[in-house]
Amino acid sequence: MEDNLPTDNLPTYQLLKDSPKVLPMIYTDSAQPAMRKVGQALATVFEFSNTILLPLKLINDKARLNFQKHMDNYQKKLDSVESEKIIDVPPIIGTPIIDRLTYITDDEIAGLFINLLTKASSSDTINEAHPAFIHIIDRMSIDEARLIDHLSNITFLPFINVILNSKEKVNEYEKLAWNLTGLEFDVELLCPKNIDTYLDNLSSLKIIESQGSIFKTNESFYKNLEGKYSKVIGDYNHAASLSTDYNDTCEIQKGFYEITELGRSFIRACKK
Repeated sequence: MEDNLPTDNLPTYQLLKDSPKVLPMIYTDSAQPAMRKVGQALATVFEFSNTILLPLKLINDKARLNFQKHMDNYQKKLDSVESEKIIDVPPIIGTPIIDRLTYITDDEIAGLFINLLTKASSSDTINEAHPAFIHIIDRMSIDEARLIDHLSNITFLPFINVILNSKEKVNEYEKLAWNLTGLEFDVELLCPKNIDTYLDNLSSLKIIESQGSIFKTNESFYKNLEGKYSKVIGDYNHAASLSTDYNDTCEIQKGFYEITELGRSFIRACKK
């Protein structure tokens, strides 16, 4: 009698217990060679996922197609990993990532998660995959994901400050522009005007750290920045020449952001 009950009357735990496995829900032939590595790496993760709401989420067509796209990208990355080096992804890393890949639609944020998942799938790179990186990605915008890709190609990030010193008081100054890195010129950003917020957030996440008034001795780094901001500096110098309280010209202060040890580890684990 119970076997003939309509599914509407079944308790949630029974629906979950009887739910199909995750891979067959999105691939008609989950045993194909291309998917074997995925099944091998995520076997334990999918076991955990089958005890929560993942199978029910994938009943929705949009969620399933979105998830399938991300899994295709993950599978392509696993193609470069030798079969004997594929390992069982720790659920503490795999389970939250798989859950996020059902609803994240942006490819750049999803890419950070997929790269981290790939590192956790290989015996050669599992040491690079830290659970804390999941929460770092959670706190990033699309633009910040793009900045991470840029930071993967450099060792430090120079910046200049534009200040106006008081004519009368030695230690009094007006801050005109701070932490001008040129990133809004070098990286295609959706909201380049938010660059200060992005830098503050990456600093709060301990990806980068300002070295204050310490600067690099190679003047070319800073001359390059002065060139990028020549109009801004020129406008400030013009305003300064009209001031009665401050010096006639602005002062350029130099500094740089160091990519922290945590930042370098995060970039290695999550970069393209």
